[in-house]
Amino acid sequence: IRNVTVLTTAAGDYNGVATLRTHEHHGMSSIGAGAGEDAVQVPMSRLDDLVGASIGEDLPLFVKIDVEGYELPVLRGMPGLLARPSTRVFVEVGDPLASAYGARTQDIFDLMAGHGYRGYRARTSPIGGKVAFTPLPGPLDKFTYDVLFSRGEPGSPGR
Repeated sequence: IRNVTVLTTAAGDYNGVATLRTHEHHGMSSIGAGAGEDAVQVPMSRLDDLVGASIGEDLPLFVKIDVEGYELPVLRGMPGLLARPSTRVFVEVGDPLASAYGARTQDIFDLMAGHGYRGYRARTSPIGGKVAFTPLPGPLDKFTYDVLFSRGEPGSPGR
């Protein structure tokens, strides 16, 4: 892959240093949460400061966030990217994980609505593999799930 750059920093709502608590399953590591895991210090950067200036204003932007409950601070660190007209954000949400950081899924929906976004649940058809998006009026009563936040209908060009 020639168009990917690996950045060795955590994403959050400040620039500095954060504690990363590692887990034997790398997908379960988290910023400052959890007990009994090994901790390492890592750089922390706001996405606006890390990549915002390097992405042309006219380019569509798709951001996938799955950070074990730390999604709200990551979103708070990217107001400039969220202000771009063609940004879409795919976020794993869930109160049990977010509560470790004093957040709720409703906080994510509120922040995104404040930037003009609406949440959609993606469903894949077992026949033909087509994806349908259903608007969400707010958080679901589920442990964790993924939400696509978009300003327009998810399938519309340029939105």
